[in-house]
Amino acid sequence: MPLAKIEKRVDELPHDREVVAYCRGPFCLLSEEAVQLFARRGLRVRKIQDGVSEWQAAGLPVERAAPG
Repeated sequence: MPLAKIEKRVDELPHDREVVAYCRGPFCLLSEEAVQLFARRGLRVRKIQDGVSEWQAAGLPVERAAPG
């Protein structure tokens, strides 16, 4: 979910599971902002250094947010 939409839709995210924030490169700071927002809202959150392709290649699960 792009950072611009996160604040409006953060309540749709699961509070019973960890949320993973990522960015498109090592120098992108948007994922840091997302981590702070998620933490303020009481979500368990983790930031990954790589992108979704690397996450999937490691065999880790991915769920997509509903369009909106």
